[in-house]
Amino acid sequence: MRKIEQEMIGAILSGMTNHNTFWGKGNTTVSTLLCYPPEPGIYKIEIDVALHGNIIARLSFSEHKNGTGWKMQLENRGWATRTTHSRLNAIIEGITGLSHRFTSKDSSPKTFSKIGYNGTWRMSS
Repeated sequence: MRKIEQEMIGAILSGMTNHNTFWGKGNTTVSTLLCYPPEPGIYKIEIDVALHGNIIARLSFSEHKNGTGWKMQLENRGWATRTTHSRLNAIIEGITGLSHRFTSKDSSPKTFSKIGYNGTWRMSS
C-alpha cells in the first residue's frame, strides 16, 4: 500500500470517531460530516473519499432506534485507472480487512456493510 493510501486510511478511521474533519494530499481528499436529523438521538456520519474531485468512496454511518451500522459504497466513476483502483483496493483492505479487489473490468459500484460498531464487514453487491 502506498504512503498516501496509508494516510488516507488513517484519515477515514479518524473520521469515524472525530467528525467534521478534512484531510487532503495531492489528488486525494477525505472529508467527514456529522449530520443531525431533526429527531433527537438520531444522527448520521458521512465520509467521502475523492480522487481528482470525483467521489470514489462514501462511508455512511446511521444510528437510529432500529439499530446502527456502517455502509460503504465504492466505484471508479468511469475512471478505470491504476491509481483509482489502487485507492479503492486500499480502502477495501484497510477498512474492511477483506481481500476483494477492484480490477479494470469492474465498472459497477461495490457495496459493503457492517452492523453495529464491532460487527464484521460484508460485501453486499
